[in-house]
This record gives sequence, C-alpha cells and structure tokens, in this order.
Amino acid sequence: GGFFAKRNDDFVERYVRFLQFGATLPMMRSHGTNFPREFYFFGKPGEPAYDAMVKAVKLRYRLLPYLYSVAWDCSHNRSTFLRTMAMDFPGDERTWDDGWTYLVGRAFLTAPVTSAKPDKMRAYLPKGTDWWNYFTGERVKGGRVVGTPTKLDEFPLYVRAGSIGPYGPDVQ
Repeated sequence: GGFFAKRNDDFVERYVRFLQFGATLPMMRSHGTNFPREFYFFGKPGEPAYDAMVKAVKLRYRLLPYLYSVAWDCSHNRSTFLRTMAMDFPGDERTWDDGWTYLVGRAFLTAPVTSAKPDKMRAYLPKGTDWWNYFTGERVKGGRVVGTPTKLDEFPLYVRAGSIGPYGPDVQ
C-alpha cells in the first residue's frame, strides 16, 4: 500500500492501516518507492507507529496456519478466501448489501480502516452467532452494528464463536 507516497504523519498512519489490512489477506507484501519501508525508519520500539507495525506483522505470522487452511479449503472445496457475509449468513438481510465488512475464511470477520484518525470503525456482526473481539476478548452478540474503537494498533477483527482457527506461535 502507498507505493508512491510522500512521507508525512498521514502517510505513516495509512501505512500502518495498510499493514493491518494485509495481515488478513491471502498475500501480503510491503514495498514502495521514494523512501524505505522498514519499520525502523518509522520509529523505534515503544513508539506508536513502530509498535503498531510490528503488531500487524506478528498478527500475520500468527494467523498463517489459519490462512493456509483457508487456502486449502479454497483449492479443495471450491471455497473463497475473502467472503461476503451473505455467503455464510444468507438469512440475515443486513448482510446482503454490506460492502464494507467481510469474512476471511469462515472464522474471522473484519472491516479495513481507511480514514485518518477514526475514533471508531463500523462493523456489522451477523445474527445467528456471537463474535469475539480478537484484540479485547470481549464477546459480542451478533445481529448488530458495532462501533469498534480504532487505536492505531487495532482494527475491527472478530472471531466467530465456535469456530476453529489454527493459530501459530510468535516468531521472528
């Protein structure tokens, strides 16, 4: 994300959000032109942007077993990696036109943060199941729109109650 960019505070936040978005995609690659993209060019440990970037990449690596299992499901069962919610919740009419919130495989639900410095990000949690906020561990009843706080190092990411998601260790 942000291949051609000017280095400023707005870009730094957008770059963090690009990394968070990429953490749940089938492929993730961080690169660009004009200036280096290594985290240490954005700060040092203990500084918000640096820590948020590290947290996003650590999330990606911890999710790899799940993402690989979703890839297997796609190739062996003709499934899809990124799913409109209507695919899994066809009886919930609110999922039919929601073009913002989507599923990663069948277990994770997310909504990318695309605006600068939002206080909250809207995400619709389909009815028929409960959801767990990945970052806080809070259990949330489905069938409603939630305003998820969007600290720089967090974004809307929910896990469907009762789902199995292989999760890997923290790695370097």
